This record gives sequence, C-alpha cells and structure tokens, in this order.
Amino acid sequence: MEDILDKLLSFPFENEVIEFKEAKNRLDKDKLGQYFSALANEANLKGLKQSWLIVGIKNDKSIVGTTINDKEINEYKMEILNHTSPRCSFIDVHKLTKQGKNVLMFEIPPAPQGQPVSWKGHRYGREGESLVALSDIKYEKIKSQVNIPDWSAKIIENATIEDLSKEAIDFARMQYKDKNPKIKQVSSKIRNLKYRYIKSATLFPDEVDQYDPYIIREALHNCIAHQDYTLGEKIIVVENEDGSLIFSNSGGFIPNSVEEVVMNESPEPKYRNPFLANAMVNLNMIDTIGSGIKRMYNIQREKFFPLPEYDLSRKKVKVTFFGKVINLAYARKLAKAPNLSLNEIILLDKVAKQRPLSDDGIKILKSKKLIEGRKPNFYISSDVAGVTGEKASYIKHRGFKDEHYKKMILEYLNTYKQASKKDINDLILDILSSALDKERKNNKIRNIIYSMSKKDKTIVNTGTKRNPIWTLSLSKTRIE
Repeated sequence: MEDILDKLLSFPFENEVIEFKEAKNRLDKDKLGQYFSALANEANLKGLKQSWLIVGIKNDKSIVGTTINDKEINEYKMEILNHTSPRCSFIDVHKLTKQGKNVLMFEIPPAPQGQPVSWKGHRYGREGESLVALSDIKYEKIKSQVNIPDWSAKIIENATIEDLSKEAIDFARMQYKDKNPKIKQVSSKIRNLKYRYIKSATLFPDEVDQYDPYIIREALHNCIAHQDYTLGEKIIVVENEDGSLIFSNSGGFIPNSVEEVVMNESPEPKYRNPFLANAMVNLNMIDTIGSGIKRMYNIQREKFFPLPEYDLSRKKVKVTFFGKVINLAYARKLAKAPNLSLNEIILLDKVAKQRPLSDDGIKILKSKKLIEGRKPNFYISSDVAGVTGEKASYIKHRGFKDEHYKKMILEYLNTYKQASKKDINDLILDILSSALDKERKNNKIRNIIYSMSKKDKTIVNTGTKRNPIWTLSLSKTRIE
C-alpha cells in the first residue's frame, strides 16, 4: 500500500480519481458521500478498478496525519451504505504510517455498469480536481453501458491491420453486402424526386433533384465522423412527405455555432473523432475538414432552396434540408441578387423562416434596407418585396401609417356620429399589421385613440371610461 501511495503522491495534481483530504480529526459525512459518488462514477468512466480518497494528506501533498479511528471508519462505511444508490461502500480502508504519521486510504469501487452512483439522491462527478454535479454527457455514457462486458470489443494492445487476413476481410465484405443488399447505400432509400420550377427569365422550367447527391453524402458522412459512439446510439436519417430530409447524430456540436463554421475560412481545430475524420478525408469520403457545411449552404443557395436548418439541442446535431422552394418569387429574386453575401442570405433565411435575429444581424439587414419592422416582428423591406411580387404581403406585414387609421375613424364618426369600442375594433383591427399579435393590435388601437383624444383633440368620449362612446369634438364637426 505504501508503494501505491507513493505513486499517487507522484502525480503533480489531483485528478478525477484521486482526492487528498487533511481531515486531522474527522470527515464531514455529507462531503464524504459526495466524493464517494463522484470518485465511483469517474472510476467507471475511466475503466478503472478503483479510485482513491486519501485522508491525512493536504492538497499540496504534505503529510499531516489523522486521528480517525476504527469506530469512526465503521460509521463512515455504514453512512455510505445507507445513502448511496445503488447501495455500495468502500472496497477497503487501508491504514499505514508515512513519515511517522497515520494515513488512511479509502479504496472506492467504480460505479456498476449502467448505474451511476448517487448520494442522497444526487449524482456527482469531477472536473479535474473539482467536485461537481455529474454532467448529462457522463450520465448518459454510464447509463448506456451494458451489464455484460463485450469481449469482442476489447482492444488488443499492439495489434495492427497486418495481423488480419486481407482475404478474410474481402470475403466478409462480400458476404455482408450479399446479406444486406438494401443498405449498400442510404441514398437508395431516399426517393429524391425531381423538382421542376422556373428560376430564371425563361418559359422553360429547370428540373433538379430535390436533394443534391453531395448533400446526402456529406451530411451522412458528417454524422459518421462526429457521432459520440460512447453513447451507444444510432445515426438517423428521415425523409418527410413535406419535402424535407433530416440527418441526426448523437453528441453536442463542438464549434461555437454553425454560422461560425460557415463563415470561417479556417477549419475547426478540435474534433470528437480526429482519427476517424482524417481517415475519411484521406479516403475522399468527406471534404477537407471544415469546408463541407459551407458547400452544402452554397448548393441550397444556388438552387434558391431554404438553407440547411440546424438544431443543436439535447446533446444532438440535427440538420434539415428542404427539397423545394418555399416561396418561389421571394427565393428566386433574393438568391439572384448579386450584392448579397452568404452571411446576408443566412440572415434573410432566418427572416423567411421567422427565426430570431441577433442584434448584429438586425443591424446588417437594416443597414442594407433588406428588412423593416420592430423586433421580433421583422419582414422583408418594400424594395425586396417589390421585385418579388410580394407587395400585398408586404403591406399586410407593415400595415398603414397611423394617419390612415385616424382618417378612417373620423370618416366613420362623420357618417354615423358616434362609435363604441367594438365599432372601432371592427373598423380597423383586421387591417393592422399582420406582424402584430392580438394583444399588440389592441395596444395599437388604444394608442391611436389616445393620440386623437388627448393630442389631436379631434374626438371626445361621451360615454364612460369602461364603455366609451366616441364622437367628433365641437371643433371638428366635419372632415377637412
């Protein structure tokens, strides 16, 4: 045990499976339980037979000794047994003398396969030498473990491809393809219908595949290269009837954002499976690392289809490709505009899909006069709408100026002499901007009435505050 202790002391820092505690007289039982949970879970994740909690030694490795006795050790064992789930305790507590002082080595077992260890209902882990809550990723890694070890998945040290028979590998590949003819290629399962549309000033339509073969191949290979295989989950491809294709793989998206990958000219410096990714690049299965996503964006852009849509929630990467034009006139004219950068098209794609924009994105589109409206209700500006044949849609989104609504109310009162709240709502509610929800439309009407009665003084309330009846003011007996 002294040799083991010397080895543990030789590490420059504490890590996920080693913890030193001064504890000259006693251990805090609750803190001890938290460390037991964390060290057991980390030992499981690292495939170790045990982890260590060393008592009587400071973090700086100086030996101070401890007076904790056998009775107290038994109390600690019972406390751990009673409040851990699944119930477990120390493998052993070793007592030894180092530099003339008593040291205790608490030997902690790894968490059982598939069962993270909790202390009083909470699961703990380690980040370096810090005690933290067990992360979702680590929790899923332990939960995904099978109870019976797979001997066929064990790594044989120093083995190389030369240890395998090339003839056997070739034969196995042939047998596998014969056995599974339907899965020689994912693309064979995707219908990938032809899509016809007129995208330029011609009488003849263009005919394209809904999903470019490069997109299918690159998206699938990205899933393979970046899958978190420790979670034991599958890569999923779904083709929807609405003309969309979805690829998803397990594991969080390592770069900061998809936009950063698309706009960045240099590849991401860190990858989940670097050996696998580099091998796939060398076999021409995927583009030079970092350029594939940008090329997929440009393919969709050139076809005037919506850009790829990424969902990075729930520790997964899901990307949706649309195999048709959502709005032909808008997409066609917008994509052909020669002065729009890929970044601007990405931002406009968000507007078209009614996705939120960042403050910087809003500034970019506003400076180019590509959008109008107020956050979060943006819509295509009149210039763009005018060239895409969406003038009516633009007016519905923008609405009219307040003076237009005021004039309508005055004309109503000039004809019918008075108007209730319902009368005014019936008059203008439906023609307010369609970008406003019901509550904002009601606020808009209240503001118009307030302006007419308090500022313009063109109307007065002859009813009550609760049930107003609006009439023309004495100074406004007719419409000028």
